[in-house]
Amino acid sequence: RLFTPRSPAIPCEVPESVTTKLLPHQQEAFDWAASAWEKGLPGILNADEQGLGKTLQTIAFLAWLVRHMEAAGPDARRPILVVAPTSLLENWEAEVDRHMAPGGLGTLVALYASALSSRKRKGLAGRDTDDGVERLDFDVLLEAIAEGRGHRQWLITTYTTLRNYHHSLARIP
Repeated sequence: RLFTPRSPAIPCEVPESVTTKLLPHQQEAFDWAASAWEKGLPGILNADEQGLGKTLQTIAFLAWLVRHMEAAGPDARRPILVVAPTSLLENWEAEVDRHMAPGGLGTLVALYASALSSRKRKGLAGRDTDDGVERLDFDVLLEAIAEGRGHRQWLITTYTTLRNYHHSLARIP
């Protein structure tokens, strides 16, 4: 399969919004993620030993990606989606707060626990996969994307929620 290379709108450097200095191995992982992105790969798998800072490495790359989208213009501005095991979601939120300046990756859209229930459209129970009907309300998010502000949003959810509500989530570019 051929990949279409991408051109960054800004230098591939850890943005100042990341307040924690990356260790050499974390910087190497950031550079690798940016290189994979430039080559057009659709994604990467960041899997190393526990405790080496994978979350920080990923946060740094996502912070760069947000800055790139901002510089690239309105058509490139899309929200970030983080999908992680349920046990790591609160840790992800805490790590963004810990390693980034206020505002971090933008406005958090949590799609788990009680926050998921608050996203349900009125009168619709169950999951999208029950009958293919979109049950989550992303109208405000879609409006932000249409207005070129989508990059100021980041969503965090579980693999199960992604599966159960994929019709709703598929509406988000």
